[in-house]
Amino acid sequence: MAVYLNLRNLRIVGMTNHTHNKYKTVMEMMLRHKDTFPWERLFNHRFPLAQAEEAVKA
Repeated sequence: MAVYLNLRNLRIVGMTNHTHNKYKTVMEMMLRHKDTFPWERLFNHRFPLAQAEEAVKA
């Protein structure tokens, strides 16, 4: 099944110049600073893992 991410010609901004093994480091940093930085303001949608396809579409 194909998932088309950008049917509306949206501009997707993010960090793509890192290797997959940096996610753990970033998550640890976020946990260390969870009380000093408003991380929740960076995310506007939340999805359970079972809705991964819907999350990608959103």
